[in-house]
Formats: sequence, C-alpha cells, structure tokens
Amino acid sequence: MIRVLAVSSWGTACGIAEHTKLVSSAVASADSEIAVWTPGSETLDPEVTMRLVTQGAHPVQSDARAQVIWLNHHDGLHSRWERNHIINLQARGVKVLVTYHDTLADQNSAKAHMIHRWADAMIVHEPVADLPRAVYLRQGVPALRGVYQTNYTDLGGWPRPVLGTTGFDFPWKNYTRLAALTAEIGWGFMLLSNNITPRIPELRTINPHLLVYDGFRPTDEIVSRLAGCTATAFMYECANTGTSGAIRLGIAARKPVYALGTCRQFRDLLLAEQQSDEGQLINWVYNWETLRRLLVQSWPVDCDPAMVYLAEHDSLDKVGEAYAQIIHGLVAP
Repeated sequence: MIRVLAVSSWGTACGIAEHTKLVSSAVASADSEIAVWTPGSETLDPEVTMRLVTQGAHPVQSDARAQVIWLNHHDGLHSRWERNHIINLQARGVKVLVTYHDTLADQNSAKAHMIHRWADAMIVHEPVADLPRAVYLRQGVPALRGVYQTNYTDLGGWPRPVLGTTGFDFPWKNYTRLAALTAEIGWGFMLLSNNITPRIPELRTINPHLLVYDGFRPTDEIVSRLAGCTATAFMYECANTGTSGAIRLGIAARKPVYALGTCRQFRDLLLAEQQSDEGQLINWVYNWETLRRLLVQSWPVDCDPAMVYLAEHDSLDKVGEAYAQIIHGLVAP
C-alpha cells in the first residue's frame, strides 16, 4: 500500500478542499494500492505535518508512515510552507508532490519556482513557459450522476429557458449582470453559490424567476442541478492566477457553456481548443451583447455533444489515473 498524506484546507467550505476530495476519490478508484489520507486543515501548518510523519500516524496503519506528502497548494492557504519544510521531509525519505494552483503563463512567482526546484513532482493546470519540469494536467471534470428537474412553478408556471452558473460570489463573476440579462430576455436564472445568501433579495428583484441554492453544496448536486438548465455561463472578468474550477462544473453538466474569452482563468481551455482538431467546443464570447444575441438564438438540448466530449476527455477518472501513475513513479525503487 502506498500511503499519501494530503495537505489541504480539508473540512472547510473551500474550492481547494473540494478539489482534494475529488482527486483523492479519483485516485482511490483508479488504483487500490494507493491510500490518500487527509487528516484536516491543521496540516496547513508544516510543523503539524512533520509531526504526523515523524510519529508514523495513519488512520488505517497506526505504525505506518506516509510515503508521499501531497500539497494541494494554494498560495494563501499554504503560505507557511517553505523550502526547508520540503527538504526536511525528503531527508526522512518522504516524497513531496505539489499541485500548484496559482500559476501564470510565464514569469511565475518565487514560490512557484522554489516548488519547481525542490519538490519531487509538480502538477500545474495550465501550460507554463518557465516551469519546464512541471506536469501539465488540466483540472478534472466531475461525472454527471443524475439530473434535477427544474421546478417551473418558480419560473412563472411554464418551462422558460434557464441559465445556470455556480461559484463563490465575487464581483468579477458578474452575477448581477447575469440576473439582469436573463430578466431582459425572459430567461430564468439558476445560481448555486456558497456566499450568495445576503444578496438573494437584490437578485430576485432584478430577475423574479431566480432559482438560488445557497450554502456549500456537494459537487454531485451542483452538477446535477446545472444539468437541468438550458445552458450555463461563466462571465468572469479577472486576471487571477490559476484556472477556474467552477467552469468544470458547467462542462460536467453537459449543456452548452458560454464563457468570456478574455478571462485568463479560462486560458487552458481556450488554448486546448486552439491546439486541437476538434475546433471550438465552449461558446466563447467577448462582450455581453454577443452573449445576449446567442442566448436569444439558442434552443433547448438534452445535452451538448461538445461538452460531452470535453467532459469525457478531461474526466476526473482520467485525472485519477494520471495522479496514480505519478505517485507510483515517485515511490518506485
């Protein structure tokens, strides 16, 4: 058995914690010889992780020591992790695998370069020019376990089209503009967001045909509710580091996805389309008027073949297999 200790914000309402959960499950499904253990968010303190490694604590094998430490790394969460912590773990015979979320296309941070230099393996979610040893592996797309049927009572009593989206409520995600646009063209608007509760009255005033699911909900539920929509949209306007996890949930729903092509958090998907033979898969738009026009001209579909292809190509099952191969390579004699 290969024992992996995952260092993450486990047990909190956090996208990194959810990513840890999804990838851990995918690895377990891909390879029964690998056991991923996530003790809790206390391991974000490197001294706690070091004690667990030194003591050999493990929930299944109490006298067994982790062979791989997996940092599902976010700069804010893992700010205390430095070069000496990686070296000290390696000195005890423990391999260090880092999934680094805060990437840029080039000119990455000093922290990224430190990890690239010292970690035994580094995974990134987008192409990076200045981290040549990093393994490029896009974020995985969850499976679609089922479809929640939309309650049309909340939509005026008839099956009007519904635009869905999901993610934490940050201004640059433009939920207010989406509510206004959908109201203008007569669509319902479904929003799944952990921190949207205080703004529900405001958004419902803008679009009375608003379907809100607040609180931090399981990935399976989010995907299944989005699958009941006519389409999904991710109209982000930001230059943040890394790649978007929320748009993978729209892809997983297998309905048409509309996204603002200027947001760098979608760069990996846009580049992948440009470099493949499949052509355009996501409906990229570059202004709000184009989104309005395309929605008015769209029609309901059971599923979008382009999103079916992308969801299968980037499936979490395949991501789990890739992680399993990397982990086996780290501990191979």
